[in-house]
Amino acid sequence: AALALAEWCALHKNELEDKKILELGSGVGLTGLTVLSLCSPKKYTFSDCHPSVLNFLRVNVDLNLDNIKNAWDICSLPWENVNDDTQKELSPDLVIAADVIYDDTLFPPLINTLKTFISTNKCTGIIAMTVRNEGTISEFLKQL
Repeated sequence: AALALAEWCALHKNELEDKKILELGSGVGLTGLTVLSLCSPKKYTFSDCHPSVLNFLRVNVDLNLDNIKNAWDICSLPWENVNDDTQKELSPDLVIAADVIYDDTLFPPLINTLKTFISTNKCTGIIAMTVRNEGTISEFLKQL
């Protein structure tokens, strides 16, 4: 799903130009590396919640973005802690995520996170997913 999202971003790079982009669940950073290399966003924020993932992500981004001058950041963003202050601090124009819909216990904080950021008229969201279980996706859409 991260590859599909990265490809979508590359094909729509004009829509991402000069935007503040927040990626939820960045993992190894594939989508963000693509966006920063090809799309000229105003700022790109990678986020995840696991310290080991964040450490690996930082190493990967540092290795691959040595020559990239775009503004980017990496932050710890546990979805259960997202609130209006988080939205004001990050204030993205676009929220993107890949393969974040897999565990139904995470749906309430993920949905709250999406609604918090997308509640402003200027922010939109894109989620890419691999269909592993139709029931999981149906449940997410029902709760959304």
